[in-house]
Amino acid sequence: MIRPLIQAPVYETARHGAASVIDAVATADEDRAAVFLVNRDLHEPAQVTIDVRSLGSTHVTEAVTLADADVYAKNIFAEQNRVTPAPNTTAKLADGVLSIELPPHDGGRGKGL
Repeated sequence: MIRPLIQAPVYETARHGAASVIDAVATADEDRAAVFLVNRDLHEPAQVTIDVRSLGSTHVTEAVTLADADVYAKNIFAEQNRVTPAPNTTAKLADGVLSIELPPHDGGRGKGL
């Protein structure tokens, strides 16, 4: 696991104090990498850029977003597919820099970088 250095706005929480609006974790092996991102902002999308040059990444195999227009939506027994993964077509890799837009309160991932 790779713990990315994150530069993002913060917000105050009653329980944990200041927290980053963006959370990220990455993994890599010999020939592929995966980045998992969360946009905790309930109202605004987030434009994220990641320098992946050290990973030797040349393309994005897949970018998936788990989100719903209603940030409070959840899967329940009666609606088991209310919130489902969907392709995120905003993911672009150019000159070793990955850029992607995350909708409000999103859990997104990109793999095969």
